[in-house]
Amino acid sequence: MLPLFEVRTSRQRFAIRREHEAQQLGEIALDQTVISRPRGEPRTSMQRVEVEALTESREQLQSFVKTLRNDCALKAASDSKYSQGLRSVGLAPGGAPNFAPTVINASMTVAEVALANLRGYLSAWQLHEPGARLGDDPEELHDLRVAGRRMDAILRQYSSYLPAPLLKFRPTLKTVLRALGDARDLDVALIELEAFGRGLPIRNGKASNP
Repeated sequence: MLPLFEVRTSRQRFAIRREHEAQQLGEIALDQTVISRPRGEPRTSMQRVEVEALTESREQLQSFVKTLRNDCALKAASDSKYSQGLRSVGLAPGGAPNFAPTVINASMTVAEVALANLRGYLSAWQLHEPGARLGDDPEELHDLRVAGRRMDAILRQYSSYLPAPLLKFRPTLKTVLRALGDARDLDVALIELEAFGRGLPIRNGKASNP
C-alpha cells in the first residue's frame, strides 16, 4: 500500500454552555487542515468549524449555528477531507455512474420492469458505496444496505423473468449484505451508546460513569 496524500489537522476545542450555567450543551471545534503530497509540499489548506451536540435538546445549538453562519460567513461543508485530498493531488474520482433507463410505464414487460428497478438500485449502490467504505457517516452504510436488500428482493421475486447469468450474482450479493449487516449493527450500537452517554449526569463538564 502506498500513501496518496498526507492530512495534518490542528484542532482547538471549546465548550458551549448557556451563560451562568454549568451544563455543557455541546462542543465547537476549530480545525486548521493542511493537505500535501506524501513527504512533499503542501497542496491545499482549509479551515472548518464543527459543532457537536451533547444533549437531546438542540434548539439552542441550532440558533448558535445559524448565528455563526450569518456573522462569520460560514457555509455547510460540501465534501470530506478525504475527497479534498484526492482532488488536491489530481486523483478525484468521477461522479457515480447512472444506470439507465430506470423509468417504468404500463407498456413494459415484467422483465423490463425488474431490470429498470435493478438499474435504479444499482445506481444508488454506486452512489453510497464510497461513503460506506470511508465510514464517516453511518447513514451512507444504511443507504447502501437498503439498495442492496432491494436488489436482492428483485432477484428473488422476479427470478423467473431475469437472465440466468444475472441470477448467479445473488449469492455474492447476499454474502456482502451479511457483512454490511454486521457493520451496521456496530454503527447502531455506537449511536445508542452515545445517546446513553448524553443522558448520564454531568460532572466537571463530562458525563460521569454509571
